[in-house]
Amino acid sequence: MKKKRKKKKEKFERGKKGAVTNLWGKYGIIRETDMWNKRPEFTAWLAEVKQVNLESLPNWEEKQMFKQFMEDHNTATFPSKKYYN
Repeated sequence: MKKKRKKKKEKFERGKKGAVTNLWGKYGIIRETDMWNKRPEFTAWLAEVKQVNLESLPNWEEKQMFKQFMEDHNTATFPSKKYYN
């Protein structure tokens, strides 16, 4: 019986943990709907970090890349601050 309680407690404690770092949203939080607002930063990030030309991407791949951009922005893990503004 004690093992069951211990497992339940451990599972509950794991669920209480938040973000891994304090950096979540440090520069604001963007969503998929911000794709056009962040177009210049996204284009620069694609060219410099991913070495991809935006013009050569199909729509579905552009959306996938923007999701990666969004994650890096929201977790504040860009290699340079210039991608935030």
